[in-house]
Amino acid sequence: MRRTAVALIAALAALAAPTARAAEPPPEPLQYTSLTPASGERAVVQQQGGLPWTMTAKPGLWSVYVALKESPALGADGQTLSDVGFGRFDFFGLHESHTNPGTYQGVSNGGPNPNWWTAVPGTYYWQVQARWTDYSGPVPQNHYYVTAIFTVQIVPPEEERRPACASGYRQAQIGGKLKCLRSGQLCSWRYRHQYMRYHYACVRKGSRYRLVRR
Repeated sequence: MRRTAVALIAALAALAAPTARAAEPPPEPLQYTSLTPASGERAVVQQQGGLPWTMTAKPGLWSVYVALKESPALGADGQTLSDVGFGRFDFFGLHESHTNPGTYQGVSNGGPNPNWWTAVPGTYYWQVQARWTDYSGPVPQNHYYVTAIFTVQIVPPEEERRPACASGYRQAQIGGKLKCLRSGQLCSWRYRHQYMRYHYACVRKGSRYRLVRR
């Protein structure tokens, strides 16, 4: 009787214990031939609607998703964008084309919400995650793929119209267009007075005109 009671208690304990989660294969680099948006690409603030994503990679990937967060923090594996923490985030699928195998497309989430990430200027971090099963061997092998961490910038409309001038350049409006200026750069004589507003002179050097810092 006592032995039966012990066995019953052990059986109940086993039923009450949480089910063990299937082991996730270690992440591998996701190989692709093209991926848009490009890392660092800028998009204008929008109150509704999502941004399009496209990737070309090997056909047959399944569970292809884009994970996006405000933070670049990684998970315990050191490669996957962490899903721990708060802040603006997104998680949406890329679906393989029926007519063009290996082309995966999707659109980020978005709606008429002023707090949604596409409506709030800032830098956001994203990564494509995908899975694939290799059936070539006697036992199917599951693979988990991740890309590097990329960024996308949401900017106000007026900032999108400005060029992103690198260090050493000066932003200017010349001939009705926004330009990035620096010494030694080719210049147009007809706009010589406009260059002067930004402390540059357009002088002739040989057969061409170049900017000289005043």
